[in-house]
Amino acid sequence: MYQILPYMEEQSLYDLREGDGSGNTGFVDTGLIERPVSAFNCPTRNNRFGNDGLDVYALGDYAGIMASHNDPGWQGFAWQNTVPPNTNEEDAVWTGIIVKGGQVNVNSGEVWEFSKVSFAKVTDGSSKTILVAEKAANGALYSIDSAAAGGKHPYWELYGYYIGADWPTMRQFGALTQGTSSPNVEVAVKPDSQSRVVMDRGRPSTNVPDEQGFGSAHPSVLMALLGDGSVRTISMDADLVLLDQLGKRRLMVVHNPYLWILCCGLLFVATVTGCRQSSPESTLASLNESNVQRLTNLYFAYQKKHSFNGPKDEQDFRQFIQGISPDKLSRIGVDPASIDTVFISDRDGQPLRVRYRVKGSMMGSQEPVVFEAEGAEGMRMVGFLNMTQREVDAAEYDQLWSGKVAGGSTRNNNS
Repeated sequence: MYQILPYMEEQSLYDLREGDGSGNTGFVDTGLIERPVSAFNCPTRNNRFGNDGLDVYALGDYAGIMASHNDPGWQGFAWQNTVPPNTNEEDAVWTGIIVKGGQVNVNSGEVWEFSKVSFAKVTDGSSKTILVAEKAANGALYSIDSAAAGGKHPYWELYGYYIGADWPTMRQFGALTQGTSSPNVEVAVKPDSQSRVVMDRGRPSTNVPDEQGFGSAHPSVLMALLGDGSVRTISMDADLVLLDQLGKRRLMVVHNPYLWILCCGLLFVATVTGCRQSSPESTLASLNESNVQRLTNLYFAYQKKHSFNGPKDEQDFRQFIQGISPDKLSRIGVDPASIDTVFISDRDGQPLRVRYRVKGSMMGSQEPVVFEAEGAEGMRMVGFLNMTQREVDAAEYDQLWSGKVAGGSTRNNNS
């Protein structure tokens, strides 16, 4: 969505980016990532935001259409900038009007350029093909972070609408396009009010389900923009296979003239009373109530700037923190003039222990990185990279410190 800012009288925002925008640096350090654009939000949902404990990300409500993950040939898309495109990605995934521009491998310098989409390539007709639609959002979590998502990285919203071709800006009508032989689950259209409870062995799970599809805050319908600039309302009860077809630019079938009558509801203005949203500042404060939390969030901030590698040692970590803007440090409760204090536990007054050189991931990580030295009453607090903290006993503490966590061990240098 960044590319269209100059055409929306938002040239000043467009000019804020530095470099090529890779590694979050060009968007985050300039403050652009926090700047909401009203046109990217549904008025009913109002301005939504996400955060990772330090940085705030403006969230959007509209997305382009990619193919269903049940389509023949689908093997997903490459989101990393260190790999080539996935097999058949251009033809099997980017089947709508809005497509990924290509792929870059920053390690090898290779560039794969995908074909541009012109009106001539929308062979099904621009007035019959969906350009963008309202995307699904959990009404209970309009503003989201890993802690609110039960420790799962909310990749479907972060890192906001300035990101390239990825789930925050591209979604699917995940129809069972191969019927009972479809390899993946159906991704239904969901109203914001629909419960997102995940069941685990018959009990509600703390995990929040991924939002890969479309939906809205409006009763029974969602809004869609077609390729010719017209806007339609679509019934949430419309057949998913039909919606998937309407999102493809070259299905090469003759559209039934009553197709949109079957899909569309009546156009109306809906007023929905939504949940009162917290401000970004208050949410950040709630995620940085202790130095264990603060130092863990700063650790993840370091990883974002260093290909998701952890700091080499304490000196490296301190130098990074000192380079963060005073305003950002202040809003998470760190005194810019006294960095030393964030390395001390609020509870026991002892220096916090940090696992250095821990490898993380853009898609989130559950690695423990910050540890209390003494704690209280035989229990010590541990901070994890998924924005959660937990008190543990001595046995679990030793396991976590050694890197023996679920999913394997991690090599690191401890201090």
